[in-house]
Amino acid sequence: MKYIFVFLFLIVIGCNTQQKTNHKQNQNGYDTIQLSESDLYKGPDLLSPPDSPGFQYSSYLPISFDGFLERGYSEENSKGMKIFNSRNKIILKLMAYPTKDLNSDEMGRRDTFALFYPNMKSIIHIYDSKLKLKYKEQNFLIIFQSQLVPYLRSEVKLGDLVGLFVLHTTYDEFTNTHVILVNEFHKY
Repeated sequence: MKYIFVFLFLIVIGCNTQQKTNHKQNQNGYDTIQLSESDLYKGPDLLSPPDSPGFQYSSYLPISFDGFLERGYSEENSKGMKIFNSRNKIILKLMAYPTKDLNSDEMGRRDTFALFYPNMKSIIHIYDSKLKLKYKEQNFLIIFQSQLVPYLRSEVKLGDLVGLFVLHTTYDEFTNTHVILVNEFHKY
């Protein structure tokens, strides 16, 4: 009986330690990062790299985070999900690296876009690393292609200015969440 009590005590201590560890991990970058005005690039449009056979940078139009907000508000009488499929380039200071831990809700948000664009169904799974940002009470779930993340980590330091070439896919008015898929990046 004494050993059972000790065993249960150790399990309870272990569970409490695990909860504290997860909480610390969440504070160290897995939660949403609040963007301030100083984190955003407000200057003139920075030139994109030249187009290549593998990627057409010129087909991505510059947009600011305020531009995303305006696009989300543009159809005020429609409540629910808005589908965009808009190619954009956003420039910001890299505050954290993407993490490979999409939960089922985030995968559902990502996969919803593929339902409306069947050509995305076969490749949507390659978008599996996220960066969650918040700007002016709007949530941004930015999902990177898995093969981009190692290059991003090696080429761009935290705090550097980076251009993200993205698809603005959806905006959910109920949760104020924009889903953005990253196809390429460029360090400035």
